Amino acid sequence: MLRVNFYLKDLTNKEKETLINLFVTYKKERIKISTGERIAPKHWNKETGTVKTSKSFERGTSLSIKLNEIEKKVQRTFSNFRLQFEKDPEVFELKNLLVEVIRPDIAESNNTTEKKAKDFIEFFQMQIDKMGDIVSGTKRKRKYILTVLSEFRPVIRWWEINSKFYEDYEKYLRTTKGYALNTIGSHIKVVKTMLKRAEEKEYISKVPSMKAYSETTEAIALSFEELIEVERLDNLHPYQDNARDIFILGCCTGLRWGDLSRLSIKEHFNLENRTITIKTSKTGKTVVIPFLPQMERLLKKYNKDGVQTLPRFISGQNFNVYIKEVMQKLDFMNETVTKHITKEGMYISTKPKYKMVAAHTCRRTFATVCFRRGIKPHLIMSVTGHKTETEFYKYIRITPDENAKELLAAFTA
Repeated sequence: MLRVNFYLKDLTNKEKETLINLFVTYKKERIKISTGERIAPKHWNKETGTVKTSKSFERGTSLSIKLNEIEKKVQRTFSNFRLQFEKDPEVFELKNLLVEVIRPDIAESNNTTEKKAKDFIEFFQMQIDKMGDIVSGTKRKRKYILTVLSEFRPVIRWWEINSKFYEDYEKYLRTTKGYALNTIGSHIKVVKTMLKRAEEKEYISKVPSMKAYSETTEAIALSFEELIEVERLDNLHPYQDNARDIFILGCCTGLRWGDLSRLSIKEHFNLENRTITIKTSKTGKTVVIPFLPQMERLLKKYNKDGVQTLPRFISGQNFNVYIKEVMQKLDFMNETVTKHITKEGMYISTKPKYKMVAAHTCRRTFATVCFRRGIKPHLIMSVTGHKTETEFYKYIRITPDENAKELLAAFTA
């Protein structure tokens, strides 16, 4: 199962003492650990990898006994692991155990440099703790995913991370938690990211195959014409009017809710150049957004005696409630068409469109309207923050009929 050998670090000078290294060949890989013991090459049998015992070398017998004891420790460590966990250790697991047993001084030194995580849950938490405030939204998401993972298993030992772990975790998210496919995919994607980091740090030898499922969501986006209808709505209660104006502001900027809700005239608006400049929370990138015609009309509405203000921002939860009330007043938002695909199959829901409107609709509307009006994807992506066109095209809402019309227009122009 494993083979133990000892080699000298340097054989060039037969008189000068050099380190004796332990080599453990296991699973076609070689684990190398310095024993901390030294010997001159002239007292070493290169062929057998053992000490030459002679009267001229007083330490020969005691050194030979030490090396034999090290070999026994290797075999005992391997056997104890198999007895305790009823499985063979991974190469990285065996190496970590052998360092602790044979060279505790090295293990302690490594721990003072960077704390070693006992299991995957602890490692996950350590990675979150290292994240800066600039990715606070991502940090909150990862904290929640860690909470759910801890509910699944409070302790996840490194040797437990395999295909069975993935299957059980995916089943837990799907059946016990009742999550939709996209939510499951989001959780699995983050867990894979953390496992890849663990692999880089040699906690595990390989990340198991984990498929991050996804489906086309029910999220919608408004057309340019529909956005104008929303803007023209009147006879709204003051709280509804405020929510509608926040919606317009979101559709004119394409910002995530966290960035949208912290917009400030003083900090982000250049009223002379007619632009908005903001450093986005998720990516840390600075984006510059020009005032669109709807933005100009909105700013005019909120200019009182030369003092420029913005709609009063409210919580995302309240906004999602109020904007649905606004949208319900529009006939086209009462249509009931949507298709929802799950891992088990497909069903048709009868949810009216206004119930599908939320804070994120603003951003989708911005991206979709810009794309429909001929703005190049890379320019839109510079604002929305999408890294690839594949992600971007999944995000916008273009129907098959609209695609057909654009194709026809391209060949008949």
